[in-house]
Amino acid sequence: MSEPLPSDAVFLLTLIFATPLVAGVALASAISYRLARRWRLMPPDKKAWVESPWAVRPAAAVLALYAACFAYGNLIEADWVQTTRTEIQVTEPVLGYQSFRIVHLSDLHLDRVGRRERRMIEQVLEAKPQMILLTGDYLNVREGAAALHEVLGALKAPLGVMGVEGNWDTKFVSGEIFQRAGATWLVDDTRVLERDGRRLRIVGQGMTPSRSLKELLPAKDDGAYTIFLHHIPDAVDELRKRDPAQRVDLFLCGHTHGGQVCLPFWGAVITLSKYHKTYERGLYSVDGVPMYVSRGVGSGGGGIPHVRFLARPEVAVIDLVYKR
Repeated sequence: MSEPLPSDAVFLLTLIFATPLVAGVALASAISYRLARRWRLMPPDKKAWVESPWAVRPAAAVLALYAACFAYGNLIEADWVQTTRTEIQVTEPVLGYQSFRIVHLSDLHLDRVGRRERRMIEQVLEAKPQMILLTGDYLNVREGAAALHEVLGALKAPLGVMGVEGNWDTKFVSGEIFQRAGATWLVDDTRVLERDGRRLRIVGQGMTPSRSLKELLPAKDDGAYTIFLHHIPDAVDELRKRDPAQRVDLFLCGHTHGGQVCLPFWGAVITLSKYHKTYERGLYSVDGVPMYVSRGVGSGGGGIPHVRFLARPEVAVIDLVYKR
């Protein structure tokens, strides 16, 4: 998370922020020259190049475009929650279900329960999952604790709600809130569920783990379908360090926000992952293990505007389907 920004991200960020600045300076200069002549502070026949239509019109268009994009990202897309659906084939029924449904949520970044959060809860309940799994970054501010308790209380699934910590959660007491809400806080620990003679293992790891994934997993495959939860995509390193006999069937993470603000045909500008755009959003395969990177639901705190562009908040529905 403290990795330096890649060169392409630095270039694009510079371009994104410099373009409206240059356009604003050009437009302000053109207005200043016109006012100076009106107030007779300079000769009426003296005109600067920034006053010409070929400079003024593009500058005005750039500022209008940026304003429109910001308004859309802040007022529309930031609350426009999308349910995505992903089907993953499994070699045996998970807990005996021909189709085992998980809802994966990440990066709630709660201040309060608003329109976005209510839509998220509605879409989760409509999906009717067997289990809800969360991969960190629940609060933006301490006052968001009440909102998290309310959200966790509203999320219902037969096999429960489980979550791991994210980098923001190291500042807050998210684990205590999980426990008070009856959800499972799974940091450097595992839970094993059994049904009809079949087993499901959920493994959760913290941001500064006291135990490696290799230590958290059984030494050999014991037949349990195994899901690994971590906040950041960088934990693919943990997957690659485990012994070949140690089973992991699915890896879920978040953190990238899908870029949060993306460019057409390019996608995420920054992801705050050392792997940059390699794992920015959606489904991947890491050494044969399916990996899903959530775009998250909220928008980052710390003064970052609540804005999303081409990276809608996501409720990820993942069906683990067994077909003979």
